[in-house]
Amino acid sequence: MHNVTQRKLGLSLFILALAMCLAVALSATVSAQGPTGDVPYTQPEKMRIPQEKAGAEATQAQKDAETDCYPCAYWVTGIRIQKLNYPTYQPLAGWQFTVYNAANQPVAQGVTDANGYADFFNLAPGTYRVVETPQTNWSSYYPQNGQVTLPVYGGYVTFFRFYNQQGGIVPPPPPMTVTPTATVPTPPQVGSLTVCKLNVTNAQAPAPVAGWPFTVSRVGGPVVGTFTTSQAQGGCETIIQLPVGQYRVEEGMLQGWDFVSVDPDTDGPGNRSTVVNVTTGPGATTVTFRNRQVAGPQAGGAIRACKLDVTSSQQGQAVAGWFMSIQVAAPGGGTRYGYTGYDGCVTFPNLPPGSYAVSEAQRNGWQFVAVDPANPQAQPYTTTTAVTDGTTTTVTFRNQRIVPASIRVCKLNTSTTPESPLNGWQMVLRRSPDGAVLASGWTGTYYSGPGCVTFGNLVPGAYIVEEAAYPGWALTSITPDDANTTDLRTTITVGNGENATVTFRNHRVTGP
Repeated sequence: MHNVTQRKLGLSLFILALAMCLAVALSATVSAQGPTGDVPYTQPEKMRIPQEKAGAEATQAQKDAETDCYPCAYWVTGIRIQKLNYPTYQPLAGWQFTVYNAANQPVAQGVTDANGYADFFNLAPGTYRVVETPQTNWSSYYPQNGQVTLPVYGGYVTFFRFYNQQGGIVPPPPPMTVTPTATVPTPPQVGSLTVCKLNVTNAQAPAPVAGWPFTVSRVGGPVVGTFTTSQAQGGCETIIQLPVGQYRVEEGMLQGWDFVSVDPDTDGPGNRSTVVNVTTGPGATTVTFRNRQVAGPQAGGAIRACKLDVTSSQQGQAVAGWFMSIQVAAPGGGTRYGYTGYDGCVTFPNLPPGSYAVSEAQRNGWQFVAVDPANPQAQPYTTTTAVTDGTTTTVTFRNQRIVPASIRVCKLNTSTTPESPLNGWQMVLRRSPDGAVLASGWTGTYYSGPGCVTFGNLVPGAYIVEEAAYPGWALTSITPDDANTTDLRTTITVGNGENATVTFRNHRVTGP
């Protein structure tokens, strides 16, 4: 009798577990199969590693910035991943990841930090497989097998997000074939290069000049990048982690200045470029450009372009390392560009009077909010401003980080007292204003509760929520409703990180 009771209890527990698994499986079909609104990986973007220098220590907030770059250092190549909890989107720390190359050999391993990030830089261009190590009481949600294959391009970082949810069945580690003789490639020998700018208008008292652009390129190879001299470094800028070899350094041309000389000079007198050898060792190879000011100090003006993060405060926080450019409309001009410093600003000096277009770079994961002064053509990411002699014009761009939003759609039956939830009613999410279908689901999901379904991981903006038409039922009301109250849909706008709710009420139609 005791054994029969145990068997009955075991059978009951098995049926209960099977029902819970079925509910989870049904709910997984809702909202476009999980976080598919988050692209598998962003467009690769250039990133820089901060340079640590005595007397110029970065704050922790600055180190946490995605493009922390002051003093500017060097372009990196590799992969950045982020681990998030689904559906809360909270970062997960302490998760281990392993990177395998095209030959299925492990080349890097790391653990996510407090913000869920793990970086695998200094990878050679190619294709890599990133695999997460499973943890107890967690299961992979996206990608479902806990691994992904990503491309890596020279000078760029590929970004990808992993999502995991608590509970469920923990999958076994993915099969790996590791060559016993595989070794991690030896990193290349690297050195550093320091470029300085001096104003020799007064030959007896040369003065450092900050904000002067220069370009560094590998002889016979690609351009490393364009940089500007820094006030914090006394009119110099150091680029670190350069592979040893020959590099050409060329200074930019600025209105109101004459070139004087460069040291060392390999291209001959009058040339604004030189070639130097970057070698290993503690000392940096140094290049010094000398220029003479030919216009008075009040001739021309300047534009100061600034970047503020207004995600969590109206006043905003300065953002370092954001790419800015100006399009010079005056005669003899062109395009100038640079990166914001720790104060969130970059200054373009010695500009002839006239009109200029000032633009900020667009970035994945960020949303444009406003620019001051505003663009008369109402175009985001750019504006126009005027420059006059002896003045500095400030242009401020405000952006916010995109925090996924959600829309919870509920269905109520008004033919009962009190109103009761209606499960199994199909709801459709469309993009506004073109009406393209983004996702569909049925009310009564495991995560959303009776009579409801949630569409998550949405980019802030306007969406159309529509209910399916069923025979024998008529729409009573929609909350909130748009101007058209006679159709089966409503348009709703969700803000950054907002969790909105739309409620449809229906009643049974009497008669045949």
